[in-house]
Amino acid sequence: MAPRRALSISIAACGLAGLKLVGVSFTAPTSWQVRTALAEAHGDVLASQGHDDSDSSGTAQSALAAASTAAILGMGAALCQTNRQRRNRTSMKYTTKKILPALQWIKTGVQASEIEATQFDVRVLAGCDICFGKTSSGKLFAIGDKAPPTGVSFSVGGELDGETMVEAQYGNKFNVFSGNPEGEWCPNPPILGKAIAAFMGDEAQAIATFEIREAGFFGGGELEIQIDTNAKAAYEADYWKGILDAQGKNDGTYY
Repeated sequence: MAPRRALSISIAACGLAGLKLVGVSFTAPTSWQVRTALAEAHGDVLASQGHDDSDSSGTAQSALAAASTAAILGMGAALCQTNRQRRNRTSMKYTTKKILPALQWIKTGVQASEIEATQFDVRVLAGCDICFGKTSSGKLFAIGDKAPPTGVSFSVGGELDGETMVEAQYGNKFNVFSGNPEGEWCPNPPILGKAIAAFMGDEAQAIATFEIREAGFFGGGELEIQIDTNAKAAYEADYWKGILDAQGKNDGTYY
């Protein structure tokens, strides 16, 4: 095969393989186009075998052109496959949208008359663990149910002492209206309590407080607590996004 013929086949193969030639983009070759190009190159090689030795250089050039064509076609097909995979891949989407508070009065399902002084109850409302009840003077209160430093529930041995809630595990006291700790921090058990406090930061921590009211114009109805219904989503918004991501798998941004 003449050098010019071999060059034309190589150029055609480049075009079929989806490469950019002289600023022009070509699409990926079909299986029929690949077979046709290879057949033409192979036919020229067979035809050249019947010539004398003086035409051996043309035969070598034809064989080289056929090999180059096959290699270029294979590379072009691989590039096209990679490009299709990249186009079809769904990229991860990250958001920095700020989640604003959304305060609502949430019903507790408990009547005000059902709770006596120094009694309290614990409910999950709008995704938040809330402890609510009445102090010894009969005043209503609502606080977060996770007591620092380890997040134990007040329902596990908690007691009301005047206007403070005493957490049984480490003996911490919290004012049920301000949420601030009062007295010594982690006094119990005598040695272990201080060790736990030091491990957790050795700083007294406050608890969350909530507005509470009795439904009905004259009161005496069902207890309602004002809660930020976006609190759970805002807390999880700072979670790391990845394989173990809680937010991304919930809102679909990870996929």
